[in-house]
Amino acid sequence: MNPENLEIDIAGICSVIHNCTGCPGESQNCCASYEVTISKKELYKIIGCIPLAARFCSRLKSRYVYENVFEQISSDLYCIDTNEDGICVFSFLEGNRITCSLHTMAEQLAIPFRRVNPESSLLWPLAIFEGETRILSIHDDAFEFSCNTRNTKGRFSLCPSIAQNIERVFGIEFLAELENAANKGLRWTSIPLCE
Repeated sequence: MNPENLEIDIAGICSVIHNCTGCPGESQNCCASYEVTISKKELYKIIGCIPLAARFCSRLKSRYVYENVFEQISSDLYCIDTNEDGICVFSFLEGNRITCSLHTMAEQLAIPFRRVNPESSLLWPLAIFEGETRILSIHDDAFEFSCNTRNTKGRFSLCPSIAQNIERVFGIEFLAELENAANKGLRWTSIPLCE
């Protein structure tokens, strides 16, 4: 079976510099701006992490039971619930910054981020757009968030944090192919996805 290709908008991806330090509690934040959808496979990975994530985010547990924080959309698609303020239930305030309990747990326990975080959360401010082909590009409204600025260097280069997230999701070989295409000045490329 041939691997599926992912079309890559190199120009778009290289146009953003991303630096996530957690959003100030009162500002616009990605944890409240999007519906986070996950596959059944991601659902099972996250369910296994809820007891550890609840150490940081107490709303994941009521007395002696863990909350069901997922809503089924279709047979293989779920979304993560939000709280009364519309913020992802896995987010919590650390000081005055909003951060992710799944990400924090993975970081503290040295668990690979891909094993616990939803793909869409790891990739942000990038997104995979579904259609006739699957396209990896920058999210439409990425520059509305203070953690994203425009790359004004005048050449194609991946921001280090975006490169790190691409590696976390797709692997080092995928990232190497993407960086090679960017170094050649290509605006678009196609890279096979390997499982």
